[in-house]
Amino acid sequence: MRTLRWRSAAFGMAAVASLGLLFAACDDNNGGSDMSADMAVKTDFAMNNGDMTATPDLNPGPGTAQLTIADVEGTYPAGAATPAAPFSHLLFTTQSIPEQAGATHQKDNRMPGPGALSGFLFGCTADYYDGATSLPPSAANAGKISYSGYNTQLGWADATGMGAGVPASINCDFASLNGLGVYECAFGMLGQDGGMGSADGADPATVLFPPMQCPATPPAVNNNCAGVAHNTCPAGFVPHVVATTPITVYACEQQPTVVDPVTPANTTKITEMLAGNGTYSAAINKMVTVAKSVTVLTVDSTGTPAAPANPADPLAGITLDGSHDVTITWNCSGDTSKPAGDGCSPTSFTGLIVLSSPTQALPMGVAQCVMPSKNPAGSPGTITLPKDFIKTILGGSTSGPALALLAQLNGNPNFSGSHEVVLTAGQGYFAFLPK
Repeated sequence: MRTLRWRSAAFGMAAVASLGLLFAACDDNNGGSDMSADMAVKTDFAMNNGDMTATPDLNPGPGTAQLTIADVEGTYPAGAATPAAPFSHLLFTTQSIPEQAGATHQKDNRMPGPGALSGFLFGCTADYYDGATSLPPSAANAGKISYSGYNTQLGWADATGMGAGVPASINCDFASLNGLGVYECAFGMLGQDGGMGSADGADPATVLFPPMQCPATPPAVNNNCAGVAHNTCPAGFVPHVVATTPITVYACEQQPTVVDPVTPANTTKITEMLAGNGTYSAAINKMVTVAKSVTVLTVDSTGTPAAPANPADPLAGITLDGSHDVTITWNCSGDTSKPAGDGCSPTSFTGLIVLSSPTQALPMGVAQCVMPSKNPAGSPGTITLPKDFIKTILGGSTSGPALALLAQLNGNPNFSGSHEVVLTAGQGYFAFLPK
């Protein structure tokens, strides 16, 4: 039985990070920014989950691996002296590399999918790791991993500063952390310190792509804003009005990936690579077409479904206290008058992940749900995270924020030795939630 996962990544940005609203990245200057980044250094405790089957047996077979990259959008929280940063993006990567199938979970309601999807398990799991009596599953060493094909001409900010342009690949390598197998990832070269103004060596989970704005007097050397009027957006950016007085002010949303339904050739295709090691053989230069974000129709975490207040930030406002299930409905047509599941591909799937500790410091809880985006049987375009699963991941704690991510993914299954490797890519949303 194959399992599609949407979890196990190290998301290292703390919710207390201080970021300004607009990134003056139409200028290629790395200093004098209105963005003051104050991102906490993450505890790199990557959660590499083993292959999850409904009925583990005494002789589990080879584990199914999954490599995922998702371009997620949301509002980065306000800092002490700076406003929140809406329309911000992250390139979220996760890799699950189990040696054997058969991992179990503290909570698990997954069942085989309908029809042609009967070989996959869909539903939710939840686990709480206290760091003493319970630890995350260990990853197998399957060699180096890489992702490429995303837009590199992006303005970014992290704990070290800001800059323009990121390396053309995200590279991940196996490491042993206190005897636990994990994968660590970085833009460019792992262990590299590109210095001020360079994202080389930075963990993708700590690099934010905030909205930008063209300055009144563009610098002489300018990649994006040359010939663009002040307070407007350059080509390839999505304009959003964030103020109307005393003048109209635009936030120009960056696009790490693009899905173009009119001209499919323009849609981003991600190249993923698994070098191979041990029982895993190489899976080289496998391409996955990025799946477009779903359109969230309703969110219910209080017992009353409601349309999201901000369609670009649909997870914001979720109450995560274990008193109610969290149910999210969506469609893929972009028309909110259409029913859930409308326009969705029968081969794409949508996943929800909730981390009780965004910095991944233990103790922490992890819940994940995966459902077919269309789901011809049951409730189309719907994910429900049960309230008892939420109580499990909270572990009795109601302090600090949680992190939620929702993404639609396309998959490209391949074989790596005796293992199946599912390569996935898509778009979605993130939000920091109170508990």
